[in-house]
Amino acid sequence: MNGFMKSIDDDLRRKASNSDRDHSYLHPSAFGGCPVEIWMKASGIEPDVVSQNPQSTRIFDEGHFLHMRYQMYCRDAGILASDKAVSIKTEDVEFAGKTHTKVFIEGESGRTYPYDVGELLWSCNETDFDWPSVAGMRLPTYIKAEHALGKRFWLVEVPLLDVDYHICGHADLICIDNGKEVVVDFKSKSEYSYARLWYDYDERNSYEIGTFDKHLATCHICGITVKDSKLFIPHLEEKHPEWTHVDRAYNIQLHIYMWLLGIDRSLLVHENKSSQSVHVQEIERDEDLIDRIKNNAKIIWDKVVSGDRPAIPSEYGGRTKFPCGWCDYASKCWG
Repeated sequence: MNGFMKSIDDDLRRKASNSDRDHSYLHPSAFGGCPVEIWMKASGIEPDVVSQNPQSTRIFDEGHFLHMRYQMYCRDAGILASDKAVSIKTEDVEFAGKTHTKVFIEGESGRTYPYDVGELLWSCNETDFDWPSVAGMRLPTYIKAEHALGKRFWLVEVPLLDVDYHICGHADLICIDNGKEVVVDFKSKSEYSYARLWYDYDERNSYEIGTFDKHLATCHICGITVKDSKLFIPHLEEKHPEWTHVDRAYNIQLHIYMWLLGIDRSLLVHENKSSQSVHVQEIERDEDLIDRIKNNAKIIWDKVVSGDRPAIPSEYGGRTKFPCGWCDYASKCWG
């Protein structure tokens, strides 16, 4: 490896090793995943090996910058929602077995936002002087949560908290669509994972369709052979637009957002990293699913308190199979 990439990768490893992500509570983005992994993280159990893979860090960074890019797109398009801080209160709250200091901002909307101390909000107030821009988009100006009284701020990286169910996290943004608030989440996809939107892995046995072709050559829906793999996704988009399916874990994530933000609709935006094509899935609020999420959160947290590890999901195929083969806790489950 040349010195150029070695220097960068060494710094990415340093950042990964110094990660301050708190796993003591339940994260919306992970809650639809393996209950054993969720339990282990919330229980403070260390993984087999703390991942410091620079490639993994770059993948996560790609997602962070995707969020920021679309947040600025929405702001400049005039559809990004905002709120105004009418009161601020800093207090300690108990959840997930710890004391957390939060800055509670009450917005003129009536919604309360549980920010961390020192967390930065996107200010809606423009500065009086020239401000840096990237790709023709003005970079955001920031204000600390505890100094935001009377200020209007954009609803990006919107904080969420429910102390009864030990859930905490952030939603990518809230926008205005057809005059109503909609919570939006963004996913960056490879060509292969983008194509998988057209295959329902959770309900695959209920559809009379073929096996998904990882070579992107034969359509699993209509059976035709696509001569050029670059034409596989355009074929799906044109011929089978109604066949896309919302991933179960993503559906759970968006429902946690809708529940805690008091919003009835959400959008799941998938961007193909290879072609920059975009597919948007609309998700309507399902109260029955929210009730199941609450029940499962209670079950998992009761097991965290009792030390009773959940069972490995029956559909997981073994130590070397997906998703266990990619999990840092696999040896603790399978030996």
